[in-house]
Amino acid sequence: MVAPERPPERRAAPRDGVPDAPSGRWTQALLHHGTRLAVLLATAVAIYLLFPAGGAPGPAVLERGVVAPEDIIAQIPFQIPKTEEELRREQEEAARGVPPVYDLHPGAADTVAAGLRGFFAAVDGAVRGAAPGEEGAAVRGVLSRSGVPTTLGAIEVLTDSARRTALQVATEAAVRELFPRGIAATTPGRGGVSAVRVRGVTGGERLVPPDSIATADGFYREAALRLPPGAGPDASELQRLLLVRYFQPSIAPNQRETEAARARARSAVDRVKARVLAGEKIVGAREQVGDREEERLRAYQAALAARQEAAGEGGHAPLRALGSILYNLLLLGIVGFLLRFSREHLYESDRTIVFLGLITVAVAALAALIGRLELPPELIPVPFATMVIAVLWGGRLALAMALILALILGGQAPFLGVAVPFTAAVGGAAAAFGVRVAQ
Repeated sequence: MVAPERPPERRAAPRDGVPDAPSGRWTQALLHHGTRLAVLLATAVAIYLLFPAGGAPGPAVLERGVVAPEDIIAQIPFQIPKTEEELRREQEEAARGVPPVYDLHPGAADTVAAGLRGFFAAVDGAVRGAAPGEEGAAVRGVLSRSGVPTTLGAIEVLTDSARRTALQVATEAAVRELFPRGIAATTPGRGGVSAVRVRGVTGGERLVPPDSIATADGFYREAALRLPPGAGPDASELQRLLLVRYFQPSIAPNQRETEAARARARSAVDRVKARVLAGEKIVGAREQVGDREEERLRAYQAALAARQEAAGEGGHAPLRALGSILYNLLLLGIVGFLLRFSREHLYESDRTIVFLGLITVAVAALAALIGRLELPPELIPVPFATMVIAVLWGGRLALAMALILALILGGQAPFLGVAVPFTAAVGGAAAAFGVRVAQ
């Protein structure tokens, strides 16, 4: 049985309208090859503009797990900034440690006492003006107008002049004695704070434990103890209802000052994780690079780049730009020579040359965006570009383009090292061979 013949690799045939090879005249040859060189140069410059740092100065960033071949010593002092997550976490911890601010309001006692006096005056007037036997209905009307729940026990207490007077005296006395100490609506320690900053007290302000501040519920219980013996549960319940109705906290939270204090605490958090001095060892020879060492190396490289940019580097900045462009141009030139000597029909096609340049710039642009957003480098679409080229012109050219794209990316500052070019090359190769197998 004869094995089926494997279909040959697809190669685009020359199309109608493709210009013929340049004639022997040197002017036509110069124009013909010059346009292709211009496309390569424009592509190399575009890649440089997307990665203006090029290959950053200083030592290459060794990846985690790599053993350093030699000591790397800091030539300049530099700082290691905290990540946004670390900074945000520390700022929130600092803000939670700020004591909440409470203001003491001495006038609250007068406000509550005035409300109670007005209520009892209204009850006295209603009882005195009521017809015999109609006192209960008059008291019921006062309770309804005052917003106090009506109960039979409350009506009995208020219609009795002696019991009403005793209730008023005991309630107003509790307000005058307890309110100046500070009565809060709720417990300040519910948020897990260890201290409360109280303003407006004698001496300006002071820090007090949250449980030392009385609350409304505790005040109601203290006030009930000031009722005369034998007042009965009806008087105690009515007193609580009246105090709830006219309650005004004499110590209240100041949210504006609290948030301002917490904002100051957040801004006081140092944005720098560590400071490395000049001459300090970053990573030693034959030491394995871990997360800490990689972070220090990246910070050192960024500090060197920032220092060179700030200083202008005299005439070195243009030379660095030229070197980066030449690096890109030499790698792209490999593709040009490949087309010139092995795929001449593609080399003669202007559209093919422009398309290869555009797809290279598109991959570089997406890689630059991924680097700036600190996204996983595996998202760089080298395999997709390789698949497109493989479908159009075959797997061999696609494989070459995958390797060239991987090398170009590996020479840019965000992707220095081995991992990114290795991942891009393997992904591109897999895409190229995958398309070939599918065909």
